[in-house]
Amino acid sequence: MIEIHFSKPIDSLEYFFSSDNDELVVNIICVDLTHFNSSKITSLEHTFYGFSSLTSIDFTNFKTPLLTNMKYAFGHCTSFISIDLS
Repeated sequence: MIEIHFSKPIDSLEYFFSSDNDELVVNIICVDLTHFNSSKITSLEHTFYGFSSLTSIDFTNFKTPLLTNMKYAFGHCTSFISIDLS
C-alpha cells in the first residue's frame, strides 16, 4: 500500500498520478481518498489517467466545492467497476 500525505490542502491534482506508461500507475486497482483534504481542489484533470487496472475509487468524505475541471480525470480507466461518492 502507498500512502500520500500533504501538510496542507492543495488546490489541484492535475496530472498528479497520471501516466499510461508508468508500471506503478497501471497496476493500481483501488484508490481510497476517504481521509484526503480536498476542500481546495479546483481541478482533477488527468488525475487518474492511464490507471488501466483501476476497478474502484472511494470518494467518501471527498468534498470539492471549488472543483471546476475533471477533463480526462478517468481517461483510459478500462477496468473501472465502481465509485463511491457518498
